[in-house]
Amino acid sequence: MKTSRLRTASAILVTPALGGPMGQNTSVKPKWIPQATAGVPGADEKGDAMGASAAVGDLDGDGYGEVVVGLPGEDVGTAKDADGVLVFKGRASGITGADTKVIGQSTVDIPGVDEQGDAFGGEVHVVSGAKNVPATRAVAAPGENTSQGGVWLFKGSRTGPVTKGSISFGEAILGVAPSAVRFGNWLG
Repeated sequence: MKTSRLRTASAILVTPALGGPMGQNTSVKPKWIPQATAGVPGADEKGDAMGASAAVGDLDGDGYGEVVVGLPGEDVGTAKDADGVLVFKGRASGITGADTKVIGQSTVDIPGVDEQGDAFGGEVHVVSGAKNVPATRAVAAPGENTSQGGVWLFKGSRTGPVTKGSISFGEAILGVAPSAVRFGNWLG
């Protein structure tokens, strides 16, 4: 499955195209999925930057790729442009809004807090596991800690995306003096 983005006056739409053993499955028409799609958490607001980053990988080991989409411009409470990542459930027929999860720094078991300008989800990446082993997600917040940046890792599980056991790191953990380098600005 690959994704593309289309900017609209209010938001960005994600359009997954189904794949198969021979490449793209053109017998199934791609669908446009804005944040206003039934089942997708949040509201379709100008500036959310839905789809600013996107990755596909089998996060639950069922053989279908989940689509991970960044929402780095999503406001959380009073924290403008704090964070957000949407995880769309992969199915044989493609993704819909059903069973979509939203994950941010205010989600239980995720290190850190929502702060203005964090841009959590500014970059997302999926690291594939071995056969029948759920993939791992990497999510960056390049604006974390006054643009020092940070990266979070989340293991996959048979039940889908999990936050328990997630870890975060930045320059300091790697033994580098923290600076405004926007660590994690490029993943993949």
